[in-house]
Formats: sequence, C-alpha cells, structure tokens
Amino acid sequence: MEITDAPVISLNEIPSVKKDFIEVNAQIEHEHLVNPAVYNPPEMSHPDEYKTVIIDAIAMIEFEDEKPPFTLKGWLKYLNNNSHSITWIVDTGV
Repeated sequence: MEITDAPVISLNEIPSVKKDFIEVNAQIEHEHLVNPAVYNPPEMSHPDEYKTVIIDAIAMIEFEDEKPPFTLKGWLKYLNNNSHSITWIVDTGV
C-alpha cells in the first residue's frame, strides 16, 4: 500500500544512500479505515470509522538540486515539511 501526506514519528535507522536515491525507513502515522460504512462514501465517513496507527514505512527520495539532511533532527524536519510529496510504501498487513 502507498501512503502520502503522513507525519513521520521517528526514523527506524539512519537513511542510507542507494544508487541514485536515499532510502528512508521510518515510523509514520496513518488514519486507517477500520469500520467502513456500507452506504457512506469515504468523504462522509464518521471519525469512529478510523483508527490512528503508527506503522513502519519506506520511502525512496531523490535529491537533485539540494543536499540531503545530515542529522536525525534535520531528516525529521525535512520529511515532515515535505510529507505532501513523499510516497511511503507500507506492508499491506495494516
């Protein structure tokens, strides 16, 4: 499953440089639909239908014009400030 616009809670390990990208392994917060209503479309669902879960996720990030952060604090700030453009890959067992 792919998730975007998710707040990052913590990093599971220091991001590692792969060939042309940096792999980030983190814990993110996700609103997971647990009790879907039969007749309501998602935009009309009740808050009780969702549960906030913290899950492990991986993102592949390419840096073209800017340099990646050096510190853990810098990474957390970068990931949360750019959450709208980061796609996280998570295990479908959520």
